[in-house]
Amino acid sequence: MDQIHFLLIFVAIGLAYLGVGLHIGKKVKNKTDYFLASRTYGVFAVTFTLVATQIGGGMILGTSNEAYEFGIYGMVYSVGIVLGFIILALGLAHKLRGFNVATTAQLFETQYDSTLLRKIAAVMMILSLCGILTGQVVASRMFLNGLGLGNEAIFLALWIFVIFYTVMGGLKAVVLTNVYQAVFIIILFLGLFIWAQTHYPVGALDWTPNPALLAETFNWQTLVPILLLPMLFCIVEQDLAQRFFSARTQSVATFAAIGAAVLILIFAFMPTYFGILGKQLAIDIPENTSVFIAVMSALVPDIVLALIACGLLSAIVSTADSLLCAISSNLAQDFGTLSKNPKTEVRISRLITLAAGTIAVVIAYYMDNILQVLIKSYELPVTCLFASIFMCCILKRVYKLAAVLSVFAGLISFIFFKFYPTTFPNEVIQILLSFLGYGVGWMMASKR
Repeated sequence: MDQIHFLLIFVAIGLAYLGVGLHIGKKVKNKTDYFLASRTYGVFAVTFTLVATQIGGGMILGTSNEAYEFGIYGMVYSVGIVLGFIILALGLAHKLRGFNVATTAQLFETQYDSTLLRKIAAVMMILSLCGILTGQVVASRMFLNGLGLGNEAIFLALWIFVIFYTVMGGLKAVVLTNVYQAVFIIILFLGLFIWAQTHYPVGALDWTPNPALLAETFNWQTLVPILLLPMLFCIVEQDLAQRFFSARTQSVATFAAIGAAVLILIFAFMPTYFGILGKQLAIDIPENTSVFIAVMSALVPDIVLALIACGLLSAIVSTADSLLCAISSNLAQDFGTLSKNPKTEVRISRLITLAAGTIAVVIAYYMDNILQVLIKSYELPVTCLFASIFMCCILKRVYKLAAVLSVFAGLISFIFFKFYPTTFPNEVIQILLSFLGYGVGWMMASKR
């Protein structure tokens, strides 16, 4: 690849992002401004920032890697996300915005009247989001290795600028850059996909993997968690909920969820296609690099590859900055008032964002599988929190005891199955036990 062109484009984009962060940072007056952009966004902005949170390293690099091995089944993770957005569009996004809260953990205080559960939920969500953010950092390292830029200075420079502009501008900076990133990425990949059809039509590819390989490593025991956990995590995920909470109205949240589901489903097909294409063309994939980058390196000129690389980098960044903002939102807003002075609150919020980003970069040095990092990060909050959040969205009356038993049933089963796994998907059992705990608690409390 033409590394000079890539680095020039990368520096230009980086300076633009930093400029956005600094400019918007001057207008941030308080915590609500910093984390929710004063709840002013319309359908277009919310839709594309939702898309940007999902089209990251996991979806592009992880999906193409899985499709290279398992054909069409590599798309399962993305389908799970789309199903989650459909559930949100059917009414949950409307309901979440109607609660008028700042974090999903806050629902445990406003709906279940439990400050302790709110803090427990916040800790679980922070751990989960840190894991997902780590997945994006891992994706960026794999991405740079694939380009022949496996240099620590470039890797660290990338994350310094991501953390810095997020620290300065908060959600306003994140949403503004997300909209442009999402539009750029979709147009770029759609053009690339259309061009590829002139040489390698979709119908000419074999989308079915080797049956023996599929049965051995991609059976229903692994398929269910990859589909189910992303779907349910969409309901409780703080960085998605933060977008719905920042929507101008409940209707905006609903229509944005519909639009995001459609765009993500269309987009997810493309990395799946290129992963399968790489397998059919028998393209060699160097160790610790991405299938997608290897395929692009073999098919397109260097200048085009540089543009694709910048688009992929934008995708990773658009997910990472959303996660950073969500992590700091949980930390800053679920553990008491930071300060009575609005300016001091903003400064503390920025320091929290900086610390969260730094920790994720350090942890990423010990990880290597993108999708596995993401799926494992989803499991704890889905197991423990999903039942309570879902039920408070659909029931007119809820009880604290129900939420308490649900959270602890989920947590105990989560720990138990880590030591004593079964042949049945453990995640499904854990979620069912969490719902069972909720049902028992609800009946006991209602009788009182």
